Amino acid sequence: MGPIDIANSTIEDDHTVVIALSEPCPPFVNFMSLDICGIVSKKAMEADPEGYAKQPIGTGPFKFVEWATGDYIKLEANKDWWGGEVNFDTLMLRIIPEGATRAIEAESGGVDLAHITITDVPTVDEDENVDLMIQPIYNTSFVSFNCSVKPFDNLKVRQAISLALDCDAIVKAVYGEYADVADSFLSPAIWGYHSAESEFQGHDVEKAKKLLEEAGYGSGFSCTMISNGNQALAEMIQAQLGEIGVNVTLNVTDFANWLDALVNGKQEMYIGGWTCPSGDASEAFDYFESANFGAGGNRSYYANDEADRLIKIIDTETDTDKRMQACVDAQELLADECVTVGLNVGAAYWAVSKDIQGYVVLPSQSPDFAHITFAK
Repeated sequence: MGPIDIANSTIEDDHTVVIALSEPCPPFVNFMSLDICGIVSKKAMEADPEGYAKQPIGTGPFKFVEWATGDYIKLEANKDWWGGEVNFDTLMLRIIPEGATRAIEAESGGVDLAHITITDVPTVDEDENVDLMIQPIYNTSFVSFNCSVKPFDNLKVRQAISLALDCDAIVKAVYGEYADVADSFLSPAIWGYHSAESEFQGHDVEKAKKLLEEAGYGSGFSCTMISNGNQALAEMIQAQLGEIGVNVTLNVTDFANWLDALVNGKQEMYIGGWTCPSGDASEAFDYFESANFGAGGNRSYYANDEADRLIKIIDTETDTDKRMQACVDAQELLADECVTVGLNVGAAYWAVSKDIQGYVVLPSQSPDFAHITFAK
């Protein structure tokens, strides 16, 4: 949340707090305003901390009514909301774990809005009874490495793998026309994004083989790639790397085992991804800082003095132009270093009733129900 100096922060009046910082932090306002902080009732929290979690009190457009665990949450419009008038009385948030069931509920009119998976997007797109909403989000997915272990500590090996992967074909096969290929580890929706160009992007199997030979791996090598999720995507990566003699054993596992491997440096290659809730590049660049190995977020175990220098500028420089230039330079550097190989830019997919107007999903994936209106 930034370098807050609590001792020197002050309360000016009932509605004003002046927060002091121990050093410059340009993205601090983003950190405070985008789903990072919430205003809660001090009185209610202190009176019953456990009960507050089950019956919260806040300042938003809806009031809590009922929570049936695992089934639904019922809210009612807050007529005294400071943000304006809510145009309906009741909001029911149903919990439907299966993506296909959510899509069917939306198509049949059982729900007005449904967050759907990519598997169900083509069907929803063709259904005349609902609209498909696609919202790019602060997220990308990628292939990366443990850059501290052989052979991935060798830059030419990482560059060879980048060139061997046809990411356009992979993303098209998995997402069809409903996702874009990531040309940076930053989503285009994030401040600081730059479409980094590198001679090691694209698809060039012969050049990849040559780089492997220059790295001393002309006969190829074997490794393991860990992922949490899409088996088909992992198999496509495995097949493409096989064309340059890199024999990949797949370890498609649950989130807990995947995370344990990455945090503790037990991975060789991995399929990963991240979301940057603040919408500011500083949050993502910290994942390449050499001081942040493992639990600190640098799960590629990448270390580079120039990257550290640029990240420091991004984190503390108050001149916007200088800060943006550091973002550009850092993304160009990381593209040439092939620390990540971009797969897809994340998106949130929603099925929306044609009766609904004004529904918005933020790039942070937070839905805005308060400004919905109805066509009839």
